[in-house]
Parts: sequence; structure tokens; C-alpha cells
Amino acid sequence: KKEILSLNRLSYALPKNLRIMKNSINQGIKVKMLVPFTKNSIMNIKKWQNIGANIRKYDESKYGPIGTRLSVYDKKIARITFGEPDVNREEDYITLWAESPYFANILRNYLIRKYK
Repeated sequence: KKEILSLNRLSYALPKNLRIMKNSINQGIKVKMLVPFTKNSIMNIKKWQNIGANIRKYDESKYGPIGTRLSVYDKKIARITFGEPDVNREEDYITLWAESPYFANILRNYLIRKYK
């Protein structure tokens, strides 16, 4: 309803996901993402920025590669996905969802500190 914070690789910019997020942004949801700026992600970063997502660089040389993706929705729901490089095959990725304001705020505070 108000905010989505995310740490991810932006490996994809699927048209359906872009449309859904653009509609959310148009309804006033603030979307902030931390993303490593790599040769493979630059084109996708531009697509996400064009729909209104606020993207900042995640420094992999300082913090290490992203294996775990994090998202926090409205300070209430958290998503954690374990994937590459920790998990080799995409079909073996694991995603955990938690509807816990306490846990979501712990992750949100972590992301906000990195986002600044």
C-alpha cells in the first residue's frame, strides 16, 4: 500500500512484473531497490527506473555477492529468497514469506542502512 524495499540482482525485467509495479507506483507506492550494477543488470535497471523505481547501487566489492534476496512490504511482510550463488539451480531456490511486522522491520532497517 505504501512501500516496497528490495535487495536483488534484477536478473529479469519481465513485462508483466514491470506493468504490475508501474501500476503500484502510479497508485503512490514508493519502490526502492538495492542492486549490483553489473554488465548484465544495467539494461534491466534502466527498465525499472523508467517505470519509477528508485534504484541505488549495491556495492558487491564492499558487502559481498548477493545470494540472498530480501524484500519488505509496508513494514509488515518480509520475503527472503535463497538463490545463486548459494544455490546453483534455479528450481532449487527457496523463498520464505513472513507476515511479521517485527521481522519485517528488522530487515527494513538493514535495507535502509545500506540504501543511504
